Amino acid sequence: MRKKYKTKIAILSGAGLSAESNLRTFRDCENGYWNEYKIDEVCSIDAWDKNPDKVNEFYNMRRKEVLDAKPNKAHIDFGVFENNINNIFDYEITHVTQNVDDLLERAGCKKVIHLHGNILKARSSNPLLDWTGISSDPKVNDYKKYEVGYEGLDNTKLAEDGYVLRPDIVFFGETLKTYNNALDIIEEADILIVVGTSLNVSPASGLVHAVKSDCEIFCIDLQSEETFNATFDCIYIQDTAVNGVQKVLDMIKLKSIN
Repeated sequence: MRKKYKTKIAILSGAGLSAESNLRTFRDCENGYWNEYKIDEVCSIDAWDKNPDKVNEFYNMRRKEVLDAKPNKAHIDFGVFENNINNIFDYEITHVTQNVDDLLERAGCKKVIHLHGNILKARSSNPLLDWTGISSDPKVNDYKKYEVGYEGLDNTKLAEDGYVLRPDIVFFGETLKTYNNALDIIEEADILIVVGTSLNVSPASGLVHAVKSDCEIFCIDLQSEETFNATFDCIYIQDTAVNGVQKVLDMIKLKSIN
């Protein structure tokens, strides 16, 4: 029997990973959400305070799109790799994603950190509950998550503390409460795969610079390597997520065998 060893693999993903499941991105020049909506009207804490109905309408629409979408080949390749490769090698695989969908989980990925929240969940809008999930109100169930389906959210759906449920999304103006967890994962990674993100949005863009000196980095993007302009050494794959993920995973498997 082949001797097992442990290798920590972190996968940092963005909107480009789920775009091939026909999920719209925010910044796409042709059909991105920000071509139709103003950020400060649907995706900020001020917007929620002023007009929660409009915010819910936006996220209810997005939630239906996610529920109707299916994992693409890149998601599935990650899931198959994670569930099959450990029969031979001892890998510890963690996804750090900027996406709010659940396509990685549906593809069989077990450990997924959502930097920007999960659109299929909701939490209390209690203002006493700060970004750390700590509250002085004993009635607040700190960051309890509620499942949300096709029916969506409205001002009649309440958390156990009596406050209206809000999308479990990190609005502009809020802090990424999972950032430190993600940072720990990236810092300890032996291999980092970056896919579907241009690394232009902070603070997620800074995560890649936290890797240890001997971490092997793979980047998958449709842009040319010159346009991507990585400020770190990496093996660059200019391709779609669907094609590029399989290429990178094949490289990792080949190195492991050798």
